[in-house]
Amino acid sequence: MAKKYIDAELCKMIGGTCIAVRLTSTGELFPIVGLDEMPSADVRENVRGEWRSNVVDTGHENITCANCSACNEDYVIPDGVDIYDFREDYNFCPNCGADMRGGKDGE
Repeated sequence: MAKKYIDAELCKMIGGTCIAVRLTSTGELFPIVGLDEMPSADVRENVRGEWRSNVVDTGHENITCANCSACNEDYVIPDGVDIYDFREDYNFCPNCGADMRGGKDGE
């Protein structure tokens, strides 16, 4: 089962203050774990991108590069490797971490 994360600040803004409640013997709900007591996780939004073929003119020669559509960073494609092989070998951008395996942002 995949973990789901919540935005604690947004939850507080709409009035939520606790995650877990317990039913007392009198039928009342009693909060047992508040949002501020819950451990936090270091999560980031999924960023998707794609490798685009780009030719960079250095003034001396043209170099074929793969360009990240998410951060616009260029990476030199080694001699003998084409953009299709590069796309297969590099599933993530080393600069921004964008997932290059297809799909849409947020998935």
